[in-house]
Amino acid sequence: MRVYTTDNARALSAAASNSARTFLLDPDRRLVVDATVLSVIEKPVLETVSPQPGAPNASIERRFARWVAARFSRYAFPDPIVASVTGPILDGLRRLQQSGSPDLAALDPLAEIRVAPTDGDPPYNVSLLFIVGEIGLPDGGNALARLVGHIDGWLTPGQAHLASWEAFNYGEISVRDYLDHEKLQLDEYTYQGATVRGLEPYAHQIP
Repeated sequence: MRVYTTDNARALSAAASNSARTFLLDPDRRLVVDATVLSVIEKPVLETVSPQPGAPNASIERRFARWVAARFSRYAFPDPIVASVTGPILDGLRRLQQSGSPDLAALDPLAEIRVAPTDGDPPYNVSLLFIVGEIGLPDGGNALARLVGHIDGWLTPGQAHLASWEAFNYGEISVRDYLDHEKLQLDEYTYQGATVRGLEPYAHQIP
């Protein structure tokens, strides 16, 4: 993966947030890992360079290891769920992004959006978990509630409806509830074998 330094505040903000594309490996050195660029290096070449330090502490090193592993362990929602639930949610977020809607800023304090996989035939009862980052919800959750209202309207009528939603930080949520829901990838998703480019949080878009 490509590693680079940057002074671009928006690129740094995206790398420090819930991005599957970039990871802020060292905030002080503004060192960013870009997973969209992969290179193959022959072993003899590695013998000619001196290794440089990466993560500045064990906490970031563990998060980086999980971030790398997550790129190869994404949950594949079944096609009917993509068509009725996750696809409409991502399409709706893209429309908010394209229109410059301030409601999309509700994503900024979120670390994850998680969806409970549903079995059986439609209509699907959709359960959402919003995992809040360290800064919390700055407005008491009003912006998130507006976003949830949008999501409820985006679900395919007659095929799915929003049955429940909750917001927790990592210290509040139970392991069972967390594992009962799967992460909704905000940067890209796979449908019928095709990878479709998605979105980053609106405030983190890089021109």
